[in-house]
Amino acid sequence: MKSYDEVVAAARSLPKADQARLLRELQVELHNESVSRRGGLTTDHPRTPELQVNPRASWLDYMGIAPYPLVGMDAQEWVTKLREESDRTIP
Repeated sequence: MKSYDEVVAAARSLPKADQARLLRELQVELHNESVSRRGGLTTDHPRTPELQVNPRASWLDYMGIAPYPLVGMDAQEWVTKLREESDRTIP
């Protein structure tokens, strides 16, 4: 098993995209462990991280599981576009 310092050095040598991917995977792993300790139920889905189903879950429990940007654009951009479309449809 590698030491912590060796793992950090290896992570720093990765391309930025792989560093971001590694960070997301570690966040999901830590999140799932946290939810699991509180009694969440695991639902496996192919090609996505394990999602936790917990009747007492907080919105923060789901932070980071959706890709950014979720609908193909920044949130503020999406809201602005939606408002402009709405303004055009109102007589």
